[in-house]
Amino acid sequence: MIALTDGHSSPANFYDLVSMMRGSGITVSTVGIGQGADRELLDRIANWGNGRHYFTDNPLSIPQIFAKETMTATRSALQETPFLAQTLTPHLSIRGIDFRAAPFLLGYVVTKAKPTGEVVLVTEQGHPLLVFWQYGLGQVGAYTSDAKNRWASEWLEWPSFSQFWAQVLRTLMRDEGTQGMQVRTEVTEDQLTIRADVPVQEDAHLGEVQQIYATVVGPDLKPVEVLLRPVAPERYEGIVSIGRDGEYHVQASRKIGEQEIDRAEAGHVAAYPEEFRIQPTDENRLRAWARSGGGEYLDGVEGMWTRDRTKGTLRIRLAPSLLAASLILLIADVLVRRVVLEKG
Repeated sequence: MIALTDGHSSPANFYDLVSMMRGSGITVSTVGIGQGADRELLDRIANWGNGRHYFTDNPLSIPQIFAKETMTATRSALQETPFLAQTLTPHLSIRGIDFRAAPFLLGYVVTKAKPTGEVVLVTEQGHPLLVFWQYGLGQVGAYTSDAKNRWASEWLEWPSFSQFWAQVLRTLMRDEGTQGMQVRTEVTEDQLTIRADVPVQEDAHLGEVQQIYATVVGPDLKPVEVLLRPVAPERYEGIVSIGRDGEYHVQASRKIGEQEIDRAEAGHVAAYPEEFRIQPTDENRLRAWARSGGGEYLDGVEGMWTRDRTKGTLRIRLAPSLLAASLILLIADVLVRRVVLEKG
């Protein structure tokens, strides 16, 4: 974080705030502007946040300060010490590769895996080295070291080097010709229905106990897992509640025990409520409304403003008004007939 300020603010406990940020792995640097800047406070904040303090009274120098600080902060994330790659999670991208026989890598960039990421390889310090995660209907991979002679000079001579990268790229490629499980989604009100079609013809695992799990990741990036249950031959379904607009990614996994034998993805975008969705014109309903209102249904705009709209029929119920008038006249008649008015 780079704070661009003159340092004058309402009194606050800056030390605790900066310490909390530092504990979360965030460095804080400060840039003081103008001769009236509180340089002493800004220097202390930078020291508390393991950052650097800069001062300038020339606005044109601010871009250079930001560029310098960005390069300095980025350089601190580089670890250029030899290490061995270690397997954390079995994955298709590293199948058949013995990383215990892999040579040293000479450096990497310190990163943190996304909550929805699948960490496959790590460094000896436990930092992510190879991570995969879903983005929309595609898959993304991040490799934090080098594939050339700066950090991977020894890997270039490793017999499994080409196999490793071929499997990583094959994992990221979309398979357009898959004949395996297919996943579709459907939204009804605030529920997302997940349907998985599993063809059983020529299935090598026919007769074995299989389970299909679907993981749904919504806009809040919190994965929700649901078990899909059989509802028809070759079809499994599950329902997940959704409560906000945004992108929903679904990944279904077909397993026998702990072994994954098939995987498929789908997605849904909830852009706005259902009542705002553009639908075809419901002409039958419009005609019914026109008939009930004594009007006319028009197929187009021709003649809409030239037709005589002054004539019409209005039905009014007179019974209540006539009954009230009769009561008033009855009372008046009684008064005239029965009440004797005294002469003044």
